[in-house]
Amino acid sequence: MILTYYIMFSPCLFPLMQVPLPVRLQIFLETLGVKRSIVHSVPHHLSLPVCVTCYWLTHSNPKPTLQYLQALVLGMVYGELCRLAKNGGTSEWRQCDQTPVCT
Repeated sequence: MILTYYIMFSPCLFPLMQVPLPVRLQIFLETLGVKRSIVHSVPHHLSLPVCVTCYWLTHSNPKPTLQYLQALVLGMVYGELCRLAKNGGTSEWRQCDQTPVCT
């Protein structure tokens, strides 16, 4: 809906950088077919990989196999563990919510 408006009234994407950030985010999410609630449910630094993964899962042909999905999740988990180890074990989620992740 928003994307259609901007495409109709601007023939190139250059003016897109002049659009307010919330509108650009909405255009991005609409383009990938991702709901805003999905973006808000993951840490900020994982938003792009999650959005691209959602697009990949819904639009790829043939559909990804279980092994591809397992490799993707393993890569994300490994990357997050490396990031946590580098940062001394602090997590974005723990800073916002002090409840233990694993009990």
